[in-house]
Amino acid sequence: MDEGFIAKYEILQRVYGRFRPDTIEFVAYDHYGIPAFSKFQHVLLFVSADSGYYYHQKYMYNDVYKTTSGRWAGPYAMLDYKHSGNDDTKIKPIRIDFLENVYYSTKFKDAEGKTYTLEYPEPYFKKVGDSAMVVYGNYVRELFRLKKNGFLSARGIF
Repeated sequence: MDEGFIAKYEILQRVYGRFRPDTIEFVAYDHYGIPAFSKFQHVLLFVSADSGYYYHQKYMYNDVYKTTSGRWAGPYAMLDYKHSGNDDTKIKPIRIDFLENVYYSTKFKDAEGKTYTLEYPEPYFKKVGDSAMVVYGNYVRELFRLKKNGFLSARGIF
């Protein structure tokens, strides 16, 4: 029931692994259609090698943005922090100064046209009209560690 996609991405920063070229091609499967990570300009992706191919770890990504310090960072990763593998983590969300403000819509319409309001908790996000502005997050190395210790360890990747 999953749809498969071949994706090719430019590698702007290597966080883990040994990728020699500056691009990576991988297969992504998604039950909901086009993978959600594709709607973002820059993402921290989690891929694994198997039998000479790279595969995206299903639903594992963080959208990331440049900061005023020139580093990459992503918004507060609520699900990663709530994963039992991160119960004892020393990683904490910090206030991030992004080059440009990052917003998420708080309104969501399902396929049948029903509207839902999404919650973005304070102080990590600031409500601005029908949007939530990102205030707290983590740099990519910490985002990687949260995924590694949580979902990816639970999947047996680490």
